[in-house]
Amino acid sequence: MIDILDRVDCIRRYYVSPQYAELLEQLDIAMQLDDTIMIESILDKFPTPEQLLDRLIEFLKTKHCNSVYKTIKRIAQNPDINKYEYIKCFSSLISHAAIECSNGNTEYELVIHDLYNKLSKVLL
Repeated sequence: MIDILDRVDCIRRYYVSPQYAELLEQLDIAMQLDDTIMIESILDKFPTPEQLLDRLIEFLKTKHCNSVYKTIKRIAQNPDINKYEYIKCFSSLISHAAIECSNGNTEYELVIHDLYNKLSKVLL
């Protein structure tokens, strides 16, 4: 149950944009009913940080930020590429996730945390 409560706290903290209002309402009802199965079912409807990152990459692929996508593609094709390409990639993705946050999509802060951790590992 603690894991579920942690997930609920995370959802309530980061998924605050209007597009999640109905799901958050359903989550509140499930919490009041103390219905674990219902809670888990609702939690699974929220996008994971990985899904958010995929959305961000797809968005960048189709927009004027194609250079970020090309860097990601280069890294995928050659994982042994130098660390500075990784740094460019992660820092660009962090910037674009921050733009999403500033536009009210604060769930992208989860992506920033993940990317920051990856960037830190590259810098070590």
